Amino acid sequence: MRPLLPGSPSCLVLVTSRRDLALEGAHTLVLDAMDDVEGGDLFTRLVGGDRVAAEPDAAADVVRLCGGLPLAIRIAAARLHRRPQWQTAHLAERLSQERLRLAELRVGDLDVRASFAVSYEDLEPGEAALFRRLGVVPAAEFDARLADALVGGGTEDAVLVLEALADAHLIEAATPGRYRIHDLLRLFAGECLEGEEGTEEVSRARDTVARWYAEMVPAAVDAGIAGRRDDTARDGPFPDPQTALAWLDAEWEAAVVVVEYAATADDADVVDDLLALREFLYLRENFDAVERLSRHFYETAPRHGRARTASLAAINLGSVARMREDTDAALDWYDIGARMAEEAEAHTATVLALTNLLEFHRHRGDEAAARQVATRLERLIEKVRGTGYAAMAANTLAVFQSYSWQTVKWLRRAYDLATEENHPAEAAKAAYRLGALAGAMGRREEARRQWALAVEQARRDVVPTESRLHHKIATQCMEFGWYDEARTHLDAARTLHRQLGDHRLEATELIELARAHAMGRRFEDAYRLLDDALALTRELGDPYLEGWSLLVRAKCEELQGRPRRAEAHARDAYHLLRTVDQDFAKLAQEMRFRARKAKQQTPRRQDGQKRRRKKRR
Repeated sequence: MRPLLPGSPSCLVLVTSRRDLALEGAHTLVLDAMDDVEGGDLFTRLVGGDRVAAEPDAAADVVRLCGGLPLAIRIAAARLHRRPQWQTAHLAERLSQERLRLAELRVGDLDVRASFAVSYEDLEPGEAALFRRLGVVPAAEFDARLADALVGGGTEDAVLVLEALADAHLIEAATPGRYRIHDLLRLFAGECLEGEEGTEEVSRARDTVARWYAEMVPAAVDAGIAGRRDDTARDGPFPDPQTALAWLDAEWEAAVVVVEYAATADDADVVDDLLALREFLYLRENFDAVERLSRHFYETAPRHGRARTASLAAINLGSVARMREDTDAALDWYDIGARMAEEAEAHTATVLALTNLLEFHRHRGDEAAARQVATRLERLIEKVRGTGYAAMAANTLAVFQSYSWQTVKWLRRAYDLATEENHPAEAAKAAYRLGALAGAMGRREEARRQWALAVEQARRDVVPTESRLHHKIATQCMEFGWYDEARTHLDAARTLHRQLGDHRLEATELIELARAHAMGRRFEDAYRLLDDALALTRELGDPYLEGWSLLVRAKCEELQGRPRRAEAHARDAYHLLRTVDQDFAKLAQEMRFRARKAKQQTPRRQDGQKRRRKKRR
């Protein structure tokens, strides 16, 4: 081929290839898939603007299902153009069926499957074998170690094969150790695996994927969230918490798919191992994923005779509804979870459902309903003793007592049960509440002792338990005016949130830490922290936190008698908060009015002083 290339400097030659070509002096340009805007523009040009305008959502779905692949978009547009009686939504519906999608993307002599086949047929046997197995990976982006598990070889060999596939543009190198496969190519690879090796090999490959995730997810949660406080982390796949959390951030969606697959197949061992994923989903406040998993378990578990699993799924759905402030749905799900658990005589699940119901009724002020639940819960304590749930029940019953002498009795019982059951989270909860009670009665040293005990227990649990505990202690200290203690606990919480990669909560602690410094009249430190908080909240694009930080800055100015600056910051805070938090917006407005009033009084006071000087003269 090379002798045919013109050698004149006045000539330009454009060479296209599915594989990378090493040509001396050539400028290489790699064409990626189109983004949504580019793909939409191409689709619109081919089918006409009127048709797209009539069904914009369906048109966007078609482009998305084509994965931004120009050939696929052209074929989809051509099919639609030749069938004026079709609605765009009809084509989108056909494309949404994965098993039919490649068959749908064919018109005349244009065929996505045939285009892929040209590259696939050029592969070496080992490359083709790995490529076929990529058809069962649960997401577009995957770990090189998963590919290694699929072929059962050394990771170094798998990476060499993956690089060869990347050179053939059948996959892409994403970041070191991670690769990406286009959705349509993944479907093609799955077809090749089933067609050439049979359905048994497809099932075997899927089981390999499930077991790989069942090993990796608990290890990542252990290293990233439990924070493994010993040297064993170095021997695992994740050398530090940051690496583990980054892996979970990249893989959680694929892991959710694997959990659903294992639950449907009733692979109990894999499901149990993968349930560690929920800890991460709650950490990231990914309630959509928690709801998706919980609904799947609620629907599939009864088919396999797992009533307890279904009841726990219902309880999780209640908690998600409560987080979204859908109180009616929350109550319904909690009731369903309690009833299913009681019918199955699953006492621990019943305790979990009843503790949620008791807190729910008490929060709504329905004391009669709360009392009924409390009676049912108390009867279960001895039945679940030794499981960790007895301490949970005692802690919940303590809160129900509304800070009477019974509260102290229940909290001490909860602490004793938790230490007996080796349940550090519940022990920390009981010790924290005992400290809060002591602080409310002015017993500062006793509160400190209880809180130190709570922190000691929390450190034996997952990192979020400790970070949340420090924040709660700091909140109590702020209420009591103990600003030195508040700063200590807020700083500890901030450090832990940064370790967990939760920048929103890190910003929250920065703002609260600044407020603690301000209330202690340490304004320079407060301004420094607010500058850091403001930069982080703007980077996050969070108007609530940005408005809150400006509100604290306004408070700093107010405390120093600077009403003009206080009003300016309060005004900016109000404009940010009015659409995201009405309570905070109201606080900002009140601060603006106080600042205006202070501004008006200041000049009058100065004028009165001048008049008094004139009279003396």
